[in-house]
Amino acid sequence: MESIIERKEIVIHEYFNMWLTNDFEHLEDLMTIDCTYQDSSGKCFLSLAEIEKWIEEKKQKRRILSWDVKKIWPTMDNTFFVLWNFTSVEKTACNFDGISIIQFDRQGMITSIREYKSNSEHEFPYHY
Repeated sequence: MESIIERKEIVIHEYFNMWLTNDFEHLEDLMTIDCTYQDSSGKCFLSLAEIEKWIEEKKQKRRILSWDVKKIWPTMDNTFFVLWNFTSVEKTACNFDGISIIQFDRQGMITSIREYKSNSEHEFPYHY
């Protein structure tokens, strides 16, 4: 039997997989209608309807090559931190690391996603 944390981790993987398959048919099964989303580019959406409109726009312009979840850290208050690497092609190819802060309600639905990005290439100037 799955734990509550395991069920939410499955939802997180389903959400990321939707971007890879370009199939968002069941997005409303994962997110509340008043879900908020802050994209790593800084764009913010204040409802599921706005998120769906943005997704449809992005599907026409961008192809996601990979969005690999590296690690998921659950917290005690229905918040999960998700470390990932993202690769896509829009006008040019891009690759970056990132983290999402994903919050759930008590029913296991996503209420908020906040994404932050970081360069994938890292320097270690003082490591010998």
